[in-house]
Amino acid sequence: IVLSFVILLDLKIQVILKSMLQMSLESFEHYKIVKSVKPVVLICYTALGYRMNCVKELARTIVSIIPSIKYHLASFSYVFTKLPKEQKDYMHSLVKDTWLSVKDEPDEGFKAILGDIVKKTRKGVIAPNLVKDSPDILLEELSDTKNFIQEPREVFQPFVSESSKEAVQMQAQKHKEKIWLAYQIGDYKLANTKLDELTDLNNVLKLPTIENEYNGCVRKLTNEWNKKSENAKSMFNKRIASPYPISKDDMLIYQKVVNELVSVNELRNHLKDAICGDSLVQNINEQMYYLIHSIENQKEEDESALQIHLDKIAQVQAYFPNFRSSYNGVCQKLKKKNRKLCG
Repeated sequence: IVLSFVILLDLKIQVILKSMLQMSLESFEHYKIVKSVKPVVLICYTALGYRMNCVKELARTIVSIIPSIKYHLASFSYVFTKLPKEQKDYMHSLVKDTWLSVKDEPDEGFKAILGDIVKKTRKGVIAPNLVKDSPDILLEELSDTKNFIQEPREVFQPFVSESSKEAVQMQAQKHKEKIWLAYQIGDYKLANTKLDELTDLNNVLKLPTIENEYNGCVRKLTNEWNKKSENAKSMFNKRIASPYPISKDDMLIYQKVVNELVSVNELRNHLKDAICGDSLVQNINEQMYYLIHSIENQKEEDESALQIHLDKIAQVQAYFPNFRSSYNGVCQKLKKKNRKLCG
């Protein structure tokens, strides 16, 4: 079965491109699944431009999308819209004059497109009344797969006109805002998805504006990620080193940060310089070693300080069960010394 896909290239192509970008280039994804494509160029009479300048611009755009255009002209059809009946007979000569005016142009593909329009309007133009006429005849003509472009993913390439680059930048900025908002509310999955989309967009269009927005976003998220990690680590270490007991609230705060950063490690595919969430777990290990060492070297008569160290280990193992063996080990050592401090 031949799967066909009709491309509509209007003179207002930047509008189509803007919509396409807002859908994260979903249109280009079609080329990965379709087998053949029929390019249908819509030329609006009211937007021909002075001396057909808009048609010339359209021709250059098509060449940018299909660099090997000369080998695929047989697949193209040109449909004129909003064309008054009295102008139908003159359209061929108008296009021909436009083609002759650019014969000295070095761009062969550009001239080939205009020449193809001349050729295919010689016997008349396709200019249906899109409101009144039945679409059956036009669709039957356009759906003939005989001259479709085969394997379009090898023929078409993404293109953004100068007038559409503003739309690209706006879309990249919107993605950046959504990523930051998602990160702030803890929706790390959405943040990662939007970063993936920005990466895909940049891989397709390769525009500096997209890359700059992505890099700026990554830097900001990395700074926030590392700040959160370092703040949590600093607070926890101060509480461990303090001569006073560590509270449940302190442990809950640290546990929350650890769980957040460990559970969203996929974000680190983008945040290459972000501190690994597992480093917070490693920090617990280091602080437990400090407490155990302090207990082992604590003077026997300073039982209150010894109890505080032991209670801290008990609190840690209550919120991080993987460290329960450390608590049990200390209790066993104290038991051998006839110290009854463990609950």
